[in-house]
Amino acid sequence: MKMKDSETIDEYYTKVRELVNQLKAYGEDIPEKRVVEKLLISVTEKYDPIVTNIEETKDISTLTVTELVGSLEAYEKRRSRRKENSLENAFQSKLNMRSQNSNRKEENFKSTMGDKKKQNMRPCRICKRTNHLEKDCYFRGKP
Repeated sequence: MKMKDSETIDEYYTKVRELVNQLKAYGEDIPEKRVVEKLLISVTEKYDPIVTNIEETKDISTLTVTELVGSLEAYEKRRSRRKENSLENAFQSKLNMRSQNSNRKEENFKSTMGDKKKQNMRPCRICKRTNHLEKDCYFRGKP
């Protein structure tokens, strides 16, 4: 039996526990060490980092199923929180981008409106350009 990608540790452990209970009902003696080993080799790849850590730092022969499942569930919750945070950050980034794009559109609109206003101005009597008023003319008072 292998864990499916869509299953949580709790769901998978429930299946394993039911199977162990059935085997015990038929008279099989299954040591806790064997259940621990089965869980460690049958979880999905996403648990590889925690499985490696457990195998390297703990004595598998004395590790209880409860301790193992607790460690795997803690890892699962940590991964879940990280995914939620990264999803929230992605949404926030998207909102920020939309806001920036909206501001750019508004600025572009304002600048084109400003250009149209300048085009509607009468030509300056001093230099004959339409981009400023006579009182603001650079050439005013110059020979």
